[in-house]
Amino acid sequence: MDRPTRRRVLIVDDNPTFARVLREALSTRGYVCETARSAAEAWNMFGAGEFDAIVSDLHIADRAGEDRTSRDRSGIALLRRIRDESPGCARVLVSGSLDPDEVAPLGDSVIDAYLRKPFELSALIETIESSLARKRSSRASGH
Repeated sequence: MDRPTRRRVLIVDDNPTFARVLREALSTRGYVCETARSAAEAWNMFGAGEFDAIVSDLHIADRAGEDRTSRDRSGIALLRRIRDESPGCARVLVSGSLDPDEVAPLGDSVIDAYLRKPFELSALIETIESSLARKRSSRASGH
């Protein structure tokens, strides 16, 4: 699939190793990536720059330094805020603990795509690009 290079992607995951691996892998394929470890950090970064896509884990802290017991589904709340602020940004939810049946009620209103961990990098790239293509098509048709 042909794709323009240098798309900006924000990766949100509280696991620094996972975020680093994604950032490095996407960077070698022409993406410009930044990482955040909490919803608050991601929101601040999102406000400071334009991103073409956001890839967020389901269970992230609202603020840096929170323990696991304080996490709910902050990834969904973050993606909902980003949808409201920047509907042209592709929103990809990733999780190892959410079944596709649980994602279905979210529909296209909150997320553009869902990937269950672990996933292949090629699946993530295809998901980002197809989500962006759908958004471009929707804008071109006036929706």
